[in-house]
Amino acid sequence: MSRIRRGAVEIVDWVPEEHVAGSRKIPPAEAMPAWEAGVRALYAQTAVITVVPDHVVLHDFETTVPKAVADLIASHGDPR
Repeated sequence: MSRIRRGAVEIVDWVPEEHVAGSRKIPPAEAMPAWEAGVRALYAQTAVITVVPDHVVLHDFETTVPKAVADLIASHGDPR
């Protein structure tokens, strides 16, 4: 869990590219141009919310096994 140290809200006069890119998985590919045009026509302004966490934790499951998983393996044996 990460606490947010800083955050900002900026009102902009466009639909952010990140919103469009993140939404590409919703409509079928052939419907995306119409969907994007509709979203851009619908919203004159949007809010861009930026958050900055106070720390980041990297969970590298290829080289480190989480303690809970290690405990399960220890009690039940390695399933491989």
